[in-house]
Amino acid sequence: MNIRSRVDPPNGRSAAPHPHTIGRHRPTAHGNLLIVEDEQIVALDIQGSLENAGYAVVGLADRGEMALQKAQLLRPDLLMMDIGLKGEMDGIEAAIQIRARFGLPVIFLTAFANQSTLERARLAEPYGYLLKPFDEQELLITIEMALYKHGMEKKLRESEARYRGLVEGMPGIVYRYSNKCGGLLYSAQVSEILGFSPEQLCAEPMLWHNSIHPDDLPRVDQSIREMVLGKAFQIEYRIRAENGNWLWFEDHSLGYKIDQDEIILEGVALDITRRKQAESAALETRYQLEATLDAIPDLLFELGLDGTYLAYHSPRTELLAAPPEVFLGKTIPEILPAAVAQIVMDALQEAHQQGHSAGKQFELHVPLGKLWFELSISRKPVIPGREPSFIVLTREISHRKALEAAELAQRQLAEALRDSAMTLNSSLKLEEVLDRILENLGTIAACDSSIILLLEGRQARIARQRLVPGRQTLPHAPGLKFNPADLPILASVIENRQACFISDTQVEPRWAAAHSETGWIISFACIPILIRDKVAGVINLASATPDFFTRQKSEHLLTFANQAALAIEKAQLFEQTYFLSLTDPLTELTWL
Repeated sequence: MNIRSRVDPPNGRSAAPHPHTIGRHRPTAHGNLLIVEDEQIVALDIQGSLENAGYAVVGLADRGEMALQKAQLLRPDLLMMDIGLKGEMDGIEAAIQIRARFGLPVIFLTAFANQSTLERARLAEPYGYLLKPFDEQELLITIEMALYKHGMEKKLRESEARYRGLVEGMPGIVYRYSNKCGGLLYSAQVSEILGFSPEQLCAEPMLWHNSIHPDDLPRVDQSIREMVLGKAFQIEYRIRAENGNWLWFEDHSLGYKIDQDEIILEGVALDITRRKQAESAALETRYQLEATLDAIPDLLFELGLDGTYLAYHSPRTELLAAPPEVFLGKTIPEILPAAVAQIVMDALQEAHQQGHSAGKQFELHVPLGKLWFELSISRKPVIPGREPSFIVLTREISHRKALEAAELAQRQLAEALRDSAMTLNSSLKLEEVLDRILENLGTIAACDSSIILLLEGRQARIARQRLVPGRQTLPHAPGLKFNPADLPILASVIENRQACFISDTQVEPRWAAAHSETGWIISFACIPILIRDKVAGVINLASATPDFFTRQKSEHLLTFANQAALAIEKAQLFEQTYFLSLTDPLTELTWL
C-alpha cells in the first residue's frame, strides 16, 4: 500500500496502526514535523503515518509562503516539502529560503524525477528525496535518517563553534602544520599579531617557516627533527611580522604521524615579545647595576638581622677577610675577629632600630695587610612575613686614616716645635729644657723608650730618659757615663753626624752584636743633636713595634731634633755664662 492511494477518515487519523517495524514500537514523539503538501488528502495521510510512528506534526501548509511563515513560527525539527506547490513559490524555492534563514532540514516529496528538477533541488541541500508514490516504511526510514543526520550535523556545528570559540579565544596563534605541505590552518589571531591573513599563510605554505629568524631557524628545525611523537614540546623563536618587526613567540606543539612520510604539528604560538622586552630590560638593568656596583670601590653586603651574610656584591675580594664562598651563609662572629664583629653587630642593631647606621670604624687584617674600614648600614623595606635584611656598605679608609694620622702628626710636630720655642724663650735651665724635650718626643712619636745623651769630651752621659715599665735599655742608669765607641751604632752616628733609623733590629748585625740583652726592641732610632755643626748629644728612641719609624715620623723627629738642639745650646750657654760670672778667672774659685 502506498501513501498516494490511501484515503483517511475525515478526522485525518488512520483507522488502524501501520504494520511496520517502526510503527509497532509506538515510541513517544521524538520529532516535530511540518508537512508542506498542496494535496490535502496526501498531507493528512502522511500526518497519520507520522503520528502513529511517534512523531508530532505541528502544522500543515500548501503554499511556499505559508511554509516560510510556519517554519519561522513553529521551528519544526524537519519539513516534508512537496516540490510542486500552489502559488508563486514552489517547494524548492521555499526550502532554499527556509534552509538559509532557519537552518531547518528538508525532505522533498515529488512526482518529478527529471534531471533539471534534481539539479534545482540540490541547491536546497535536502536531507532526503522521495518519489511519489512511496510506502510508509520508506517514508519513516528517510525521516529517521534525516533527523539523525541533522542531529549529528547540529552536534558537529556546536562542536565546531565551541572549538572555534576556544581557538579564537586563545591568546596566541593556533596552527596546524605539515612537514610536507607546510601551513594547513591558522587562527584569526595571526592577522592581529603578525599582519598575515590565515588565507595568505595557507596559500604560501612555507611563509611561516621562512619568516623565522635565521638565528633561530636551525634550532627550530632541530627541535622538530628530535621531537617525540605524541609528546608536547616547547621552543622559543622570533618571526618577522608583515610590517618588518621581529616578534618573539613561545611555541607549544604536539606532533603525530599521518602516514609514513607526513608528520603533523598542532600547537599554539604565544606572543611573548613584551615579556622578552621586559626580560631584556631587566637584564640590562641588572648589568647596569652590576657595572655600577663594580665601579664602586666599596664592599657591598646584604646581612640578616642575626648577622648572617646573605649576599655579596663587589669584585674587590682582596679586601675581604675570607673568600665569599666561605662566609656566605655564615654569621659575622664566625668570620670576623671578636672586637670587629662586636662593632659590626652594634651597628646592625642601630640600623634595625633607627633605619640607618654610619660612621663605625675598625681595623682588620686582610690579604693586603692591616686596613681600616668604615661602615654604613641601611635597613631594607620590610616585607610582611619575612625577616628584615640590611644593605651594608664597607668603605676602605686606610688612605684617609693615613692622611688623618699624618695631619695629626704634623699638628703634634707643630705643637712640639712651638713648645720648644716657648721653652727656648721661657726657660734657661738645662734640666727643664731636657724634660720638655722628652715630653714633646712622646707627642711626636710615642715610643717605648726615649733617652737623651749629652757628649762630655769622649764620654757620653745619660742626661734624661723615659721608659715604659719592663722596657729596659743598655745603658739604663741616669747620669751614667760610658764610651760611645763601645756601641757601634752610636759611634757611627756621632762620627758621621747622620741619624740612623732601624726598622727591624733582628736583621741588623751591629745591633745584634752590641745589644744582645734588649730583645724586645724591634725599631730603633739614633738622632744626633747638632750644635754649630758639632754633635753635642744624641736622642735614642726604641719601640717594640716593627717599622715604627715611618718616613713621616723620621722627618718630624729630625726637624724636632734641630729645634731641641737650639734649646739645649741656649741653656748650656746660659749655664756657662752664669758659671763664669761666679768664678774668679785667676783662682777659678766661685763666689758662692
